[in-house]
Amino acid sequence: MFDRTELGLEQALRGLQAGMAEAAADAAGGWPAVIAIVDHQGDLVAYARQDRCLEMSKSVALRKAYTAALGQSDTGEYTERVLKGTGRTMEQHLG
Repeated sequence: MFDRTELGLEQALRGLQAGMAEAAADAAGGWPAVIAIVDHQGDLVAYARQDRCLEMSKSVALRKAYTAALGQSDTGEYTERVLKGTGRTMEQHLG
């Protein structure tokens, strides 16, 4: 049968901590970070945002994470493929 490793809360929280630590190191002059971690179906597992982030950033982070999960790639890989013209948007993928 199919064997899939599920993303657990503990793993997601470690990812949030690492992401927020990196965002804090890069915070000088940048935008506040928003991190959404989803499972393979795009369901939210963990979420965090830095102070003073825009309300819109929450929905953008959730949508990016969802799209990357369905496309089976991380958000960086997905963005790179779309910008190069080698990837498809979710609208194109779903028809």
